Amino acid sequence: MNFLARQLITANSQFRFELLQNQLIETDENGLITAISQFENQEIDRELSGLVMPGLTNAHSHGYQIEMRGTADNPRNFRDWVNSYLYPTVEHFSESDMRKSLKLLFRLMLRNGITTLGEFHYFHHLQADDFRFDQIFLEEAKEAGIRIAFLQSAYDLGQREAQQKFHANADSFIRSLEQIENWMKAESLNSQWSLSTAPHSLHGCSPDLMRVAVDWAKSCNRRWHIHLAEQKSDLDFSQEKYGTSPLLALQKILHNQLDDLCCLVHACWLSNEEVDLFNQLHINLVYNPFTNMYLGDGITETNKMNFPVSKLSLGTDSNNAFNMFTEVKLLESLQRVKQLEMGQINSHYLLASITAFSEHILNLPVGRLEKGYFADFIEIDFESLTGKHAEECAVDEIINHLIFSGMDPSFIKTRFIGGREIK
Repeated sequence: MNFLARQLITANSQFRFELLQNQLIETDENGLITAISQFENQEIDRELSGLVMPGLTNAHSHGYQIEMRGTADNPRNFRDWVNSYLYPTVEHFSESDMRKSLKLLFRLMLRNGITTLGEFHYFHHLQADDFRFDQIFLEEAKEAGIRIAFLQSAYDLGQREAQQKFHANADSFIRSLEQIENWMKAESLNSQWSLSTAPHSLHGCSPDLMRVAVDWAKSCNRRWHIHLAEQKSDLDFSQEKYGTSPLLALQKILHNQLDDLCCLVHACWLSNEEVDLFNQLHINLVYNPFTNMYLGDGITETNKMNFPVSKLSLGTDSNNAFNMFTEVKLLESLQRVKQLEMGQINSHYLLASITAFSEHILNLPVGRLEKGYFADFIEIDFESLTGKHAEECAVDEIINHLIFSGMDPSFIKTRFIGGREIK
């Protein structure tokens, strides 16, 4: 299909956003952009009069946790939330519960303009070692039409009944990756979605299994994810078990082979030494501002991190809320509160955290609108949001309106994934 975008905003290779007028977007049968050029009265299939921008990326989610909304919102602390709410939910979760939850999850994400989801998937089993919930997630995502970066989580520690539904050993973990790859190929999704690994955490994944998961991702040259230094208690755990802080423990476990394929999730409690290592190795960050507030985790000091050399993407994690523009606003606002100063993060990098940076984080050509990228985009009623036409505004003003002016799903006119409208 060919689209005419009257106003289009996207990032260039330096992660600087540009506003383009009257752009012809050409796509192929695989949903890829084949060309973007100045419109010169060519034949088109669809005219988009609003502000067109890349579809939003959500780089971190645990889909099933949407089921906990309303019942698990006021525990005493994080450990109480896990023990009294998360584990009981897992223990009694049925196939119908999972399907119902995922249908709601994908509907709400798509409504909010999320076109690509990074699912950190550790809730594998309905029955012992069956990996049934992997299959259900894939099926429901395909039916919904959302693009998926599937992050198969490695988890083998912990003896709670609920934790058994997360467990895999090295052999079953590799076998599960092969099964997912085969399913994606059979469904012709292997070129549309991505697959990588996600050792759950220092407390959830043994060093041996962690190395298996990381080696698999590295053999494919794909970025892998891990929860690290989320709660302050993670510092004590790491010190007791490994004799050092979390990121240094991870470096030790991986025999000093950490590099820019690593994506840390949370990283709320990195020491200055660890931040220096993060920057030195060009490690990436997946941050979840609302969930980290909701769970009382802490504030990640993103102002000390070397973006855009390292990449930053945002996620909804526990899935209590789905507005990625609000996540961006919280990202900046939390730093302002912590530092008692405004203007903490470059506004272009803020918007890139839910668009252009995610290509690197999620192993997919998404987050930008140019040749070779997926035709995933949303159309925004910018005039209703701001009282102005986009062409009247400087690019920085447009970005600021999207982040700080109360952007919500009611201002999204249309959503496209692979050039196909999602309604």
